[in-house]
Amino acid sequence: MSRSLVRLPRQFRPVVPAPIGPAVADGPVRRRFPRRAILRTAAALVVLFILFIGATLAIIVFPPTDRPARANAILMLGGAGDRRDRALELARAGYAPVLALSTPNARHCPTVPNVKVICFRPDPFTTQGEAREAGRLAARYGWTRMIFVTDRSQNVRARLRIDRCYAGKKIMVSVDPPFRDWPYLIAYQWSAMFKALIWQRSC
Repeated sequence: MSRSLVRLPRQFRPVVPAPIGPAVADGPVRRRFPRRAILRTAAALVVLFILFIGATLAIIVFPPTDRPARANAILMLGGAGDRRDRALELARAGYAPVLALSTPNARHCPTVPNVKVICFRPDPFTTQGEAREAGRLAARYGWTRMIFVTDRSQNVRARLRIDRCYAGKKIMVSVDPPFRDWPYLIAYQWSAMFKALIWQRSC
């Protein structure tokens, strides 16, 4: 005996309830970021970039410098630029009776009439080592007023380092580094500044 399918009239068919919750579309779901969030992120990045440029100009490119004045000694920090010529010029002009030069080879020390010249190799051979030597020499000879010769990019960081080792008056005289060196100097000085502020916070 064969079974036959009985088709019920429409009014007697069971009603299937609709699923509860949001409908799920077929395929991968693409998240759309709100336009307002994108604009806020872009605005924040622009503000951070402007702050970075402003800080770079104020701290590295155009830092505050001092005019030369009479002192107990002139100390030249090692590095690029015409630092040596500027330090010798100040010594010959009679701004101080002593000239101290940071150099990798202390045997090649210049002579200046009526000026005592001290050539030293700092340990470590960094701005921190030069600041320590400045403090040591000042304590040994009783210097209370010193001229420090550096370049513009290093000026603020050098003052920070020297402040930790030498309590006397500091006159920061800067020279301009070669123009082609600015991209490297900006990157280097920021990394060295963070190191001085975070990891090396003592003399």
